Amino acid sequence: MDPFKNPINAIKSWSSQLNEAWLKKLVEKILEVKRELSDQELDMVYSIFLIEKQLTDNSENIKASYFKNSDKPFKKEKNPGEKEPSRMKREEEDETNDSIKKLQINQISGVKGVNAILSGQNLEFHPNLTVIYGHNASGKTGYVRILKRASSSRTAEDIWDNIHKNKEKNNCSAKFLLNINNEKTQKIEWNGETDLFPLTLLDVFDNKCVKVFLTEKLDFSFKPYGFELFSFISSAITWIKNKLSLKIRLEKQPRDFTPYFNEGTYIFNLIKDINKNTNIDDINALAKLSQSDLVRFKNLKKTRENLEAIEYKLEAIENDLREVERLKLLYELAINEIDTDIVEEYKKSIKSFIKARESFKEKAKIQLLIPA
Repeated sequence: MDPFKNPINAIKSWSSQLNEAWLKKLVEKILEVKRELSDQELDMVYSIFLIEKQLTDNSENIKASYFKNSDKPFKKEKNPGEKEPSRMKREEEDETNDSIKKLQINQISGVKGVNAILSGQNLEFHPNLTVIYGHNASGKTGYVRILKRASSSRTAEDIWDNIHKNKEKNNCSAKFLLNINNEKTQKIEWNGETDLFPLTLLDVFDNKCVKVFLTEKLDFSFKPYGFELFSFISSAITWIKNKLSLKIRLEKQPRDFTPYFNEGTYIFNLIKDINKNTNIDDINALAKLSQSDLVRFKNLKKTRENLEAIEYKLEAIENDLREVERLKLLYELAINEIDTDIVEEYKKSIKSFIKARESFKEKAKIQLLIPA
């Protein structure tokens, strides 16, 4: 096959001649997803670039670990709630696209979650013309929506389940039986996704398309399939270039470490006046801790832990104090709400109850002492 028959084949041919791993991975990912890369994907390529150019810490070890499996493709990202698409392998898609001269839908079956279309309903297509008719809200438009969404039509819309039962959108599925070039029958499973190959070769035209093409201003241009991938690659390279430039500017900015040291000390003055002529051995010597320094450091660490424990206890006491204040306030509010006369009556009732209880106990004792 002519490598320049279409833009995608041209990119693949160019990619096979690249010697830089980061650029090969960038092109590989764009050929896979056929869109602009996300920031997360670009960060992955940027990391590969830094490793390959030895611009990151421990780059040799990381490089050895990465390039050991450098032929492994990117892990494909999946959006939350997105179903895994049922489609032909990407690497075979372009060549298959060229080889398909005639595509015919023979049947749509197994429809689930699409408007009012009944479960188990099959729609057979005639090779010349198929007419669908029925009562309003019986599901006729649902089949058009399936075709528009699966083929990535310009007016594709969300597909809702039967609104009288639940309100879920794009949680749908169907099975297509296709005839390719009058000789090959193929089954395709659709799970609510858009851009389902080879249904992307279909053109769907409905009343919404009429409004778009005849009454609205169309700000678009036509270009060969896959031609947009060149701009995706260019944008990704520019993104990596800008990020690298920012990293270089940040690295060139002077850093002030003096706030970490006590002013007037030897190390403070050394760090303050550090320059390219500073003896690195002096700095290395300061980085080494003696045995007494280690003991002192250990003691300071323990002291800090004790102070943190005390701080934690103080915080717990303050929380308890706030709770006591809250209860005190509630008590005062309750006292103010209670009638004084009622309280006095309540006290008298308690005294009468205690007196009666004592009298009862005395009478009970007397009865026990009297013989039967």
